[in-house]
Amino acid sequence: MIDVEWLKTVQFDTASGRITGLAGIGSQWIVFHCKSAGGQSELGDNIVIKILNEPRLGFHIREIPPDLESKPSYDAARVNRKLRAQVGNPLFDSMVGPYNDLYERMISILYKSGVEAIQSMTEDKEVEAYLVYLLKTPGIRRRLEDIAFLDRGGDPREVVMCNGPLQTIEAPRGQVSTWARSMLEELEGVAIPQGSAPDRLCENPFWIWGGAVLDHFFTSEEMADAAQFIAANFGHSAAGPDGVRLRIEMFAFLTLLSLVAEREKIDRLVEFCNHAGFRFALSDPETEELEKQDKPAESPAAGKMPILSPPSVVARFPEEGRVDPMAQDPRLLETAAAIFGDYMTRLKSAADAAGISVMLPHTDDESAPYWKPWRSVVPVQNSATPPASVDSGPPELVLTQRLLTCAQAVKARTGSNESTDVMAQLIEEIGYVAIGRSHDVRDRPILNAAKSLGAIAAKLHGNGYIHGDLQPQNFTFKEDGEIQSMFDLGRTCNPGRPLTLLERASDLAVLKRHVSFLEWEAAKLGYRSEAPDADEVLAQFEVQ
Repeated sequence: MIDVEWLKTVQFDTASGRITGLAGIGSQWIVFHCKSAGGQSELGDNIVIKILNEPRLGFHIREIPPDLESKPSYDAARVNRKLRAQVGNPLFDSMVGPYNDLYERMISILYKSGVEAIQSMTEDKEVEAYLVYLLKTPGIRRRLEDIAFLDRGGDPREVVMCNGPLQTIEAPRGQVSTWARSMLEELEGVAIPQGSAPDRLCENPFWIWGGAVLDHFFTSEEMADAAQFIAANFGHSAAGPDGVRLRIEMFAFLTLLSLVAEREKIDRLVEFCNHAGFRFALSDPETEELEKQDKPAESPAAGKMPILSPPSVVARFPEEGRVDPMAQDPRLLETAAAIFGDYMTRLKSAADAAGISVMLPHTDDESAPYWKPWRSVVPVQNSATPPASVDSGPPELVLTQRLLTCAQAVKARTGSNESTDVMAQLIEEIGYVAIGRSHDVRDRPILNAAKSLGAIAAKLHGNGYIHGDLQPQNFTFKEDGEIQSMFDLGRTCNPGRPLTLLERASDLAVLKRHVSFLEWEAAKLGYRSEAPDADEVLAQFEVQ
């Protein structure tokens, strides 16, 4: 795993300026704070730089990848020592970009077309053996097992994304998990190519160092030193007892990496293997058959909707339906309105019988932050139509205040406690409306951030856009919680037509999975502030 705490502290120079720390990690991008270099004054002094959030060995071993720096700062001897500790690491294939890309490419082809498609990618029997070898390595098995367990984590109807950002598989949990279990069983019956040992791949030090070479570590001179370091520490060589196995493994990856890696990276890996004594010489690859296979999927283009789970499959918070801290539950509001109406009718009758009415006239300065309406009790003749009163201010607060004053006046005139006793019950039932609707989250940055996310979602939807990956990690925030910037827009799209209520709710459902109950309530508050039909959108969460 990437050491995020270390990443927060990194500082290094790039062509654009000096990186001064981590701004955020999204599902598609890593964003760094950057002190702008000279000549870019139009951007300001403080900018952000984003790089694709793909496996980089350097970040896993706490070294800045050389291709990110204007002048590489790594120490080759230190990198050699760190790589020695990685030999035997069963997760190493997920730490190196090209290795990981190759595995995800194979998983994607298996999902779309099955084992036969892999075996028929080429007519070259040697290349076919390499493809089968890759299918039998622990990296394939581990990825399939991870997918197979997806149905243990939620509703089987929920759409999930797996297999990385370039070869993404989007399908319901139950469907993709069933496929993965079936594929694991099928691969058990595939024979291991003669002379190979797929389960021992992570023990191959040349494969480990090859990952560093692919991540731009080591000059030509440093590659020769690295090969000597391997010989001194592991005793392996191309002419040793494991030479056949090592050659198969390295040549297999050199051949198959042409599916996903640039030629420059493959040439560097060939150079390293030659320093190690393998004497490989790869000519320009003839990969026409391989090229016919599906190319890596690109980010969804404008007009192509991402696959999203229906909101009904997102787990409800235990508090939902019982707690409404920001007065947004339409059912509770309806109940509160009915209680208010009933009590107002009863209190009006009691006030008429006692010959009183409550007047709440205007004040001179209704914008004052602590303004309260003047209170006065006025005796009137018994009448079916008491004098009209003038109410102003927040409606629930004014009405509650008027009812309290009226109840006290009725009690003073009649000596009966009935009105004040019922008023206590009324406040318990309805008080949350006044408190909730005047709820201010600006002094609570986490809640304010969630409210800002809800508001930006409503604005995007209002302009016809689906975000597709609406979660806090894809945004940066100011200290008060207001949104500063958003990134990872690879799934954002505009289908060129009005969005349906279900599509909008499905977009919000992604956010709900990544926040707490109070944050979700604040997000709904933000959505309501920008979307007049928010109630209709949020009602989709109740539709099964």
